[in-house]
Amino acid sequence: MSLKLESRSAVRLTKSEALVLQMIADGLAGKEIAATLMVSLGTVNFHLGSVYRKLGARNRIDAVRQATRQGFVSWN
Repeated sequence: MSLKLESRSAVRLTKSEALVLQMIADGLAGKEIAATLMVSLGTVNFHLGSVYRKLGARNRIDAVRQATRQGFVSWN
């Protein structure tokens, strides 16, 4: 799967938000994402909150679903 920073809609994700979203879609937990990116869990949660707000998502599953619907996620 690959993510685009900009979808067909007006929603724009930062590189960090897109990367965290991709890692969520790949099934990684917050602690795993933090360790991989060498940031704190708080930073991961901050990016997740921004993704949820921008996509209108309620949780991780909904964020991936919304990203797919809005054209951010393309499955290879």
